[in-house]
Amino acid sequence: MKATRTWLALIMLAATAVAGAQTRPIIGKVARTNDCIFQSAIRSFRVLDDRHIVLYGFGQRELYLVELVPACLDVESQSTLGTVDGDMNGQICGYGRDGVSFRQFAHREECRITALERLSKARAADLLGEQGEQG
Repeated sequence: MKATRTWLALIMLAATAVAGAQTRPIIGKVARTNDCIFQSAIRSFRVLDDRHIVLYGFGQRELYLVELVPACLDVESQSTLGTVDGDMNGQICGYGRDGVSFRQFAHREECRITALERLSKARAADLLGEQGEQG
């Protein structure tokens, strides 16, 4: 009886995880561009999954899709992120040594940015839902 309850709980947990995964947007390929955003212009962010983040620029109008490598485990549960300007030029780009970092228990996690794409309104709406704003 106890084993049956345990299996039932595991099945329900798995079903919830699958349902949550199905509601995520399909991100597709991030364009390899020369786009950059000034580090001082970044106002907020939204994590799409452990490899993709949307950075919001001034006035929430400039949106940039960031691809991270390796996948940043547990980035989805973070309420604050830092950007790492690896080449110290004041910009975060999809090439070079730029990245994002966050505190994970007693140490700092850092993931390198391998692509950064400025989003059109249509692409932002596809990725973020109809509202196109930070959720």
